[in-house]
Formats: sequence, structure tokens, C-alpha cells
Amino acid sequence: MKKMTRLLLIHWHYFAREMVEFEQLNFLTGKNASGKSTIIDALQLILLGDTSGSFFNKAANGRGNRTLTGYLRGELGDDEDSGFNYLRSGRFTSYIAVEFFDEEKKRSFTAGCCFDTFSENDMQKLFFLYDGAIPDNEFVETGSPMVITALRAYLKEHFTGHHSTTDVGRDFRTNLYGKLGGLRERFGQLLKKAVSFNPNVEIQQFISEFVCDTQQTVDVSRMQENIRSYKSLESEADVLKGRIALLDQILTIHQSFTVQRQNEMLYSYLIERSQADIKAIELEAAKDKAKTYDAQLSELTDTINAETTRLSKLQEERDLMQAKLLNNEQAQALQLLETQIAEKEQQISALRGEYDKAVAVLSKCVSSWRMNSSAMLQKIGSIENALLDPLLVSRINDLHSEGQAFLKRMESLPRIDYAVILETGQKGLDEYAVLADSLKVHSIQLASRMGEEQVTLAERRKILQQEKESLESGIYPFPQDVTDLKEVVSSRLRLNTGKDIKVLVVAEAAEIKNDRWRNVIEGYLNTQKYYIIVPQEYFQTALRVFDAIKRQRQIYGTGIIDIEKMKHIKPTADSGSLAEEIATDEQDVRLFLDYTLGRVKKCDRVGDLRRFRTSVTDEGMMYQNFVVRAMDPKRWAKPAIGQGAIQRRLEDVKKEIGVLAQQIAACATIKTGLQFSSTLVALSQAEIEHAISSAKGLSAVEALENDVRSLRESLSTIDKSAVEALKAHIEALANEMKILSERIRKDNIDYGKREAIVTMLRDETIPKLTGELETLETELTRKYNEEWLENTGRLRYQRELSSRGNAEDINRAFPRELSRSTNARESMWDDLLNLRRTYNEKYIMGYNIKAEDNEVYDNAWLELSENKLPEYLARIEDTRQKAFEQFQEDFLSRLQNNINDAKRQIDGLNNALSGSSFGGDTYRFRIVPKPEYRRYYDMIVDPMLLEGGYNLLSEQFNAKYKEEIAELFAIITNEGAPAKVREHDDYEKRVQAFTDYRTYLSFDLEVVNRDGETQRLSKTLGKKSGGETQTPFYIAVLASFAQLYRIGRDKNASTSRLIIFDEAFSKMDGERIIRSIELLRQFNFQVVLSAPPDKIGDIATLVDRNLCVLRDGKRACVRSLDPKRLEEIEYE
Repeated sequence: MKKMTRLLLIHWHYFAREMVEFEQLNFLTGKNASGKSTIIDALQLILLGDTSGSFFNKAANGRGNRTLTGYLRGELGDDEDSGFNYLRSGRFTSYIAVEFFDEEKKRSFTAGCCFDTFSENDMQKLFFLYDGAIPDNEFVETGSPMVITALRAYLKEHFTGHHSTTDVGRDFRTNLYGKLGGLRERFGQLLKKAVSFNPNVEIQQFISEFVCDTQQTVDVSRMQENIRSYKSLESEADVLKGRIALLDQILTIHQSFTVQRQNEMLYSYLIERSQADIKAIELEAAKDKAKTYDAQLSELTDTINAETTRLSKLQEERDLMQAKLLNNEQAQALQLLETQIAEKEQQISALRGEYDKAVAVLSKCVSSWRMNSSAMLQKIGSIENALLDPLLVSRINDLHSEGQAFLKRMESLPRIDYAVILETGQKGLDEYAVLADSLKVHSIQLASRMGEEQVTLAERRKILQQEKESLESGIYPFPQDVTDLKEVVSSRLRLNTGKDIKVLVVAEAAEIKNDRWRNVIEGYLNTQKYYIIVPQEYFQTALRVFDAIKRQRQIYGTGIIDIEKMKHIKPTADSGSLAEEIATDEQDVRLFLDYTLGRVKKCDRVGDLRRFRTSVTDEGMMYQNFVVRAMDPKRWAKPAIGQGAIQRRLEDVKKEIGVLAQQIAACATIKTGLQFSSTLVALSQAEIEHAISSAKGLSAVEALENDVRSLRESLSTIDKSAVEALKAHIEALANEMKILSERIRKDNIDYGKREAIVTMLRDETIPKLTGELETLETELTRKYNEEWLENTGRLRYQRELSSRGNAEDINRAFPRELSRSTNARESMWDDLLNLRRTYNEKYIMGYNIKAEDNEVYDNAWLELSENKLPEYLARIEDTRQKAFEQFQEDFLSRLQNNINDAKRQIDGLNNALSGSSFGGDTYRFRIVPKPEYRRYYDMIVDPMLLEGGYNLLSEQFNAKYKEEIAELFAIITNEGAPAKVREHDDYEKRVQAFTDYRTYLSFDLEVVNRDGETQRLSKTLGKKSGGETQTPFYIAVLASFAQLYRIGRDKNASTSRLIIFDEAFSKMDGERIIRSIELLRQFNFQVVLSAPPDKIGDIATLVDRNLCVLRDGKRACVRSLDPKRLEEIEYE
């Protein structure tokens, strides 16, 4: 047996340097916070080879909050300012060393850990293990513990070949467990659980974790690897299937594309062949037409020649008759008289025409002047002049007078005839023209000015309308700069403080009591009534805002009142001052009004003004600075103070809007009148001169008319019969020539047209049709090979020609079919390109997606569907078969071994406990299959798997457990899992659960009393006292350590048999504690029992060594005392 004999602590929390000695059964006690857990944590650090501190002080509350740094530096408590206070600072070295004695080899060995601490976050450690006891100097030289480098040298010097050092806890733990008798890693797990032992857990979990120690791990990694391979192959096969499916689509689309392309070719041929035939028919028709027109041109040539000969004869005859007429004296006399009459009649017509034109122009001007001037005077005269600006009224009156004078002058032109024109003369007409132009110009100028006035008045009315709306809603429209400053200051204060700060304008926070003094108060305050008031603590902020925006916003008509400074002078209002006539609920506003109006005295008479330094009357006379003056009424024209100001201002605005409406209407009326006089027709100088000259010319008409009458009388005396007969013959010849010439002209035109048609047919149409036909035939030969034409194209064309009758019907019938085929082909081509592009991108291929043939995709489809996919499917089946075999070998067989091993362990423990009783009760462990997993359990432990050559694929075994095999395989492999399996959290958790043999077993502890009655702990756990329930759990713990140390299997096993209990036997009574300690002795355990002083009476006399932990302030120590002294400590 390897027995722990001593523990050395140096600089470990409150222990500066302490040696603790142990016997077989050790009782560690002391008051709370004395250091019991400190010692147990030190033992755990060495026995676990773990410096993480995750296990420190776990028994106290289930979760430790102590740290390695806190133990080494001696944590004293929390300092709110700097973190933690520590007992040790600077650089120091700590030791934990545990000495063991090997009773078989009769020699000691020591395991420990050295810590060099440099600062809170800078520490080095070294685990050490050597053959020998703790040295006499206890690793202290010259008053200080050896640092790590010194320790290495010391061990090398004194224990050469018999020591090992490492800073890796795992390596140290392996070496230590070897020294302790070949303990497994389970020792550390059990030790931690025993130290922080808590019996308030589920019995199934407790027994399985503490008692059973199954050695064989169920490793399904090979099977999972095969499953991963299988899944990978299956995934790759799915990819192949996806590729094949996509290639199937490409092949189908390409076949459809090919059909549509062939249809498109056939329909194109039928259309182009019919077009060529139609062109040939057109060519023959053009040639026939040219022949017909040639014959018609020959006939027209003969007709034109005959008509031209006839026309020449008529011309000769007419010329002869005209010569006879010219030589006739009577004809010559008639010609002379007729010429003179025509000339004089022309002169008369010209003179009358010029006169009529001049009279029309002059009449138009005079009518315009008279009518427009009258209309203008009527409009202007209807306006009430008092509504308008006096300057405008003056100009309107002047224009009115000018118009009246012009009309008066016009009375001298009652009518327009040549006598009035000659009487008025050029000078008179010039004067009328000048007067009309002057009136027109003045009207235009005044109309422009009236338009400007109308716009100004309308803008003023618009502003007043806005003000009216604001006033009607109870809001006084303060000047814009006042509103801007108030809004900006309010916004900044709200941003800085996160709340709305009251910002006031003086006028909106005050109310004038007596309307008698309203005008004076408004006028005296003037712009001061628009000053802004903010709470005094925000004045500086408001001032900075004002300074920043004053120029940008042009704010010059308001200000911010410094209330803080004003409060220092404490202004008050004198009796009889204007301040008495204005009220406010705001204290700061009251302060300002008292300051500005509190010294201004009210006077009923002007004569009283001099009695005061500053005084006013209700009519606005003011005495100030020894000067008396009258306030400008404009100051109170727009009252702004209080709600009364709003009503008064609203009434004024309404009145002003009404006046403005009348003024705008008056301006509109005047503009309408001025439009009449602005459009007076102008009379030019040339028109005046023309009127005078045409009037003078009209006086010569009478003489010319007398001449015409005289000439007509002379004409009537001449004999005209012979002359008229010649003229009639000449006229008949002329008429016949005219008809014949017209016929010749038409025949020549007809000839030209037909000749042009023939020329066009021969020079243009026929060559063009010939060329087009040749082009069509050439294109047909180029586009369609002879074999296709012979086997398909011509045969189909002939069938269509036979059924439809002519080429034109074919040409009309197939464009729609061609369009459909073309659209279908283009659509399928787009689909084909998209599918090919998708295939190339998805599977990283470099195929030409624009190739019209489908060869590479056809070959790919053949390769994948006939070669690669079948190969993958075969490999998938082979891999799945291997996974099934490994399911039996790596999973079922090992589970069977673990279950059987657990049964053997339980049987062994029951044998070891069979002779021991606890207060008349005996205990035995119980292991049975879980009902919910019984089907799986029966299959796993069925001897058929290991006997008689049966396996999972054996027909008899498979028939018996077909459903169970399928379900477990699905659970482990995640393949085809049924719904109830899929309800598990995830695959890894399922694997972990179903590869653990404990999943299939139910563990319990049976208690048999003196009467032979049996009770299962799982059923009675909640019904018994604390002591009754703790005892079975301690038995389970002891059984697990007995199994670990191989007690009962190997009586000579030379291992450590150390157990550490913190807060031991907390709920047991004295009798049960005695029985438990007897069992510890029976199993020959070495035990460290930690319990508070109230357990001294129950434990102290039963153990081999009593250790009391004492602490005085910042120092702790351990003393070995006899039981009586311990009882005194408990009493104290």
C-alpha cells in the first residue's frame, strides 16, 4: 500500500510554512474560514496534477471562486479602488509537497509543485517527483524557499536518476499515478467527485459514475469514417446524377432546337423559291408590256404627223385673213378710237382707286381715335380717386384731360370726303396724328405704372392674408429675425439638456391692462418688446448661439435679456408709471418691464410732463432727457403685446385687406381703360400725303369722263359689218387651231409617257428583275445543297404548288410559320446556352456553349451515365457493407463486453459488501436492462453474436432482430433515421448516448433490513432522513474506490488507497458515522475526513489522527490534538 505520510505547505494562503502529518484515518477540523479547504485544495492540486483551480473549494457551495493566484499571494479581500488586497507581494516562492511511504518497498517518495511568483500575472511552476522523503530543510535555504532553478539543481544533486520534473500537469500526473500503484485516470475523476461529494443526485447517475469502471471504449470512428466515405460517395453520386439530369435537359433542348432549325430551313426555302418564281413571272410580264407599248407608240407617231400637217394649213389661212384686216381703213379707225377710250377709262379707275384707299385709311384712324378715347375716358372717370396714391391720381387726371381735349378737337371732322380732306389740309391732319400719338404714349406709360402698383398691392395683400391666418389661430407673427432667434436658441438648449427649456418673447408673455395706454406702451418699448428671455443659467449658451448666427441670419431687430445681471440691480416700478399698465405671469418678464417702464410716469396733460424726468401722455407726447417730442405713430401701428394686440391687429389687418382689394380693383379698371387709348391707330406722314394727293386727283376725273363720252360718240358713226365679218372668220380659224393644238399637245404628252414607260422597262425594270431573279437563284443554290433540294425542298415545294395553285399563295402562307419556327429556335437556343453555361459554371467545364452541334455534351452524358455513375453506385454499396460489418465489430460487440464487464464488477462489489452491515441493514448493487431499451439490450447481449458463427447478416439473427438492427444502425450512422430517431438533439449526441453501455442499463442500490425486507434506494430516496439517504451514497463512493484500488480482486495489490472527503458525514447520526468509519477500516482505506467542529464528538475518537486547523488573523497552522482537546475546541 502507498500511504500518504506528510504534507508540506510554504506560502500557501495563510500558511507561511507548515508540515502536516497523516495516519491511516485522519480527521481534519476547524472553524469556518480557518483553512481546512485550503489544505484539501493543496492535496488535490498535487494528486490531480492540475493548477487550473477549477476544483478549488467546490464542497463549500458547489462552485469555487478561489484561484491559484489568490492561494499563492494570499488573497485577503476585495479593494474597490485597486482590485484585491494580498498578504504577499513582490517576488516569492511557494511549495506544496506530499510525501508517501511504500509499505511494500519500505521507502518514501515525494511529489510536489514549486511556484515562482513575480507579479500578479507572472508566475512559473514546476512539478517534481523523486524517490525520498521531504528533506529536513523543507526546501528552505538561507531562510528562503528554493526557487525553481535551485530546486532543479538540488534534485539533480541529491536524487540523480531517481527524480523527474515537468511543467506539464498531464506528464506529472502520469508519473505520479504510476508511483501510486498504476492508478488509472479514473482516480483523479473519482477524487474530485469524492472531495466535493454531494449525495443529492439521481441514484442511476451516481452509481454508474462512481462504481462502474468499464475499460473497453466503444470506438465507432472506423464505422463513421466508412459512413463519411459512403456519404461522400453518395454525395458525389448525387452530383453525377445532377450532372446527368442537366445533360438530359441539354440533349432534349438541343433535339428540339435541331427540329426547329430544320423547319426554319424548309419554310425559308419555300418562301425564297416562291419569291424567285414570282420574280420570273414579273420579268415576263415586263417584257410583254414593253412590246405592247412599242406598238402604241408607232400608232401615236402617225396620228401626231397628220394633225401637225392640218395645223400648218389652218395657220396659213389665218395669216392671210389677218393681212386683209390690217389693210382695211375702217378697221384702222376703229382700232384708234377703242385704244383711246381704254386708256382714259384706265386713268379714271386708277384715280378713284387711290382716293378710296386714302379715305379708308383716314376713316379707320379717325374712328379708332374717337371710339377708344371715349372708352378710356368712361373707364377712368368711373373710379373713386381717393383710393389711390395721390401721385397716381394726378397722372390719371392729366391723362383724362388730355383725352377730353383730343375728343373736342375731333368734332371738327364730322365726316371724311375729298372736300374735308382738302379743307383740313396736310397741316391739320399732322396735328391730329401728333395728338393721337401723344395720347397713346401717355396711356402706355400710365398703364405700366398701374401694373406695377397692382403687383405691389397684391403682394401686400398676400402678406396680410398670411398674417390674418396666423392671428386667427392665436399666433402673433413676430418679425422673422425674432422668430429665427427664438427657434435656434430653443433647439440648442433642447439638444444640450435633453428637455424643453422655456424661451419667451417679451410681447407674448405680457398683457396691457388699459387700452388707453396701449399705443404709448407699444411705442415706448418699440423693438424692446421683441427681446427674448431665457432662464439665467442658460444665458451664456443663448449668447453663443446669437453671436454665431447674427450675420448669417441678419438678426438685428431683437436681443437677449441678461436676467442674472438685471436681478442684481433689483428694479422696481414707481407708482403712476407705465409699468402699472402692463401685467405678466412670468417673473423674469416682470423684472424687465419694471426696469424699462418703471420710471416712465403717466401724465394726463402735456403741461405736467416737465414734473418728471421721463414722462408720457396717452397721445404719445414724451418728455425725456430734457427734450419733449412726439412718438412716431408707426411705432404702434402694429400692436404686438398680449392677446388684446392680436385682436386689434386682426381688425386692422382685415380693414387693410378690404382697402387693398378696392385699390387692386381700381387699378385693374384703370388698366382696362388705358388699354383702349394704348391701341390708338397711328397715322403716318406718308398716309397723310397720300390722302391729300388722292383728293386733289379726284377733281380731274370729271374731265376724263367727258372725253370718254365724246370718243364713244365718234365710234358709233363708223360702219363695222365688213370688219366684223373678217374678225369672225379669223376667230373661227383661231378656235379650230386651238382645239387642234390641244389635241397635238395631249398626243405628245401621251407619247412621252408611253415612251418613258418603255424606256424604264427596257433600261431599268427588265434589267433589275433579271438581276434580282439571278440573285435569288444563286442564293438558293448557295444556301441549300443539292441533295437536300432533291430529297426534301423541291418535293415539298411541288406539293405546296399543287395544293395551293400558285407561288404567291405559297409566299403568303409560310412567313408566319417561318416566324414561329425562328422564334422557337431562338428561344430554344437561349435556353440551350443558359443550360450549357449553367453546366460549365457549376461543374467547371470549358466546353464551347455556342457550338451548334452537341457532340461534347452528348459524349459527357454517355461517359457519366454509362461508366462513372454505375461505378459510384457499386462503391457506395461496398462501403455500406463494410460499415454494416464494423457496426457489429466496433459497436455491438464492444457494447456487449462493456455490459458484461459492468455486471461482473457489480457482482464483485456485491461479494465484497455481502459480509458488512450498517445498523442492521445490508446493501447490494442492482443492475438490470432499462425497459425502454430492452429490445436493443437483448440483441446486444444475445450469445448468437459470439457463438455459433452468427453475425448481423445471418438469416436467423437478422430475422430475429431485423427492426432493432435497422434502428440502431440508423441512429449511429444517421442513415434513413425514422421520425422517433430524428427527435434527438443532433447526431453527435445520439452517437455519444448509444455507444455508452449505461444507456441500456438501470443501476440501483438495494437495502435489506434485519427482517429481510428489500427496498430500492431510487424509490425511497425522497422519503428517508438525510442520514439514511447519505449512507448508501457513501457506500457507492467507497465501492467505486474499492474497485479502483482493486480491493477484493487482488488482496496484495500495492496501490494507494487514499480518499478525501470535504464536509464529510454532514447529515449522518453518530451510529451511522461509526458504521461508515468501520467500513473504511474494513477496506483498509487511507482517509482524510474534513468536517466542522460540531462533528468532533462523533468522529474524533474513531480515527487515528485528529488535525485541527487554527487561524489567527493572517496566519494559520495545523495542530495534532487528542480527542478531549478537540472537544474543548468544539465547545469554545
